[in-house]
Amino acid sequence: MPRIVGYARVSTNRQEDEGLSIDAQRRRLIEAGAGEVLIDVMSGAKDGRPNFRELMRLVKTREIDAVLVCKLDRLTRSITARAEIYTAFTAPGAPTLRVLDDGIDLGTASGRQMFDLLGAIATGERERIRERIKDGLAEREHRGLLVGQCPWGLRLTRSGVGVEIDPKLEPSVREVLRILSEERSLTAGARRIATELSISRGRASWKTWLSSPQLAGGIPRGCRDQLRRTYDSVRPGAFKGYLSESEQHRLLTKFSGEARGRRSTYPHPTRQRAKCGACGSSLQRRNDRQGRPRWLNCSNIHC
Repeated sequence: MPRIVGYARVSTNRQEDEGLSIDAQRRRLIEAGAGEVLIDVMSGAKDGRPNFRELMRLVKTREIDAVLVCKLDRLTRSITARAEIYTAFTAPGAPTLRVLDDGIDLGTASGRQMFDLLGAIATGERERIRERIKDGLAEREHRGLLVGQCPWGLRLTRSGVGVEIDPKLEPSVREVLRILSEERSLTAGARRIATELSISRGRASWKTWLSSPQLAGGIPRGCRDQLRRTYDSVRPGAFKGYLSESEQHRLLTKFSGEARGRRSTYPHPTRQRAKCGACGSSLQRRNDRQGRPRWLNCSNIHC
């Protein structure tokens, strides 16, 4: 039997969780004859989508007979990926590509022309969406509203002007701040937070979260114009934080590279070949009781 593979895509995890289009795409592809459906949750402008790369591998190795997609923009919105798809599906003996809503068949001249036309429209629509988002963010910044994501533990006020403490997350945030204040490094703090609070985040995420001005009760960027005039819609009291500016600065300074102490000046055998100054033999690393490298010894027993 011919092997028919369907491909579905949404751009964000929120669309996947809410089932806005993944379930509908999967159902339509299965009804159209797809035996399996590959799904990506990523922007169509990115060519490195895992299941998209797997699909192209199956197409180039001739392991499948046909590919089904609901719309062409579900497959790609990138110019480079569109050229790759065109080359792969128009090669001799390549699988057929069927677009349900657009009626595209790359085996015909009209289908290839329609593929180029709709692909250019999809790419142009992505560029227009990017411009609208950029203009909207610039307008919000000019009006003094919050630009970007709201930090964890805070939520937007009802008017959307500022942020305030989220009562549901306040106990967890207090525990996270307590753990970070007790640990000597962000890596140890992130590991302890994941163990005790089941919140898995890396050290870079926690450092970005700590440096957020809203966490310390500050107002976001863009709240003042070039004349340094505060807009009437921005009220400093609307921005409630968990830390004071001095406490935030103290934590960030504690986890900075300068506050971690002086690093060892001994050469590491795995990074560079350390040799004995007397005989030229390789040096071996010796550890202390805690397993930390402390000194290097010559491997030559006669040295």
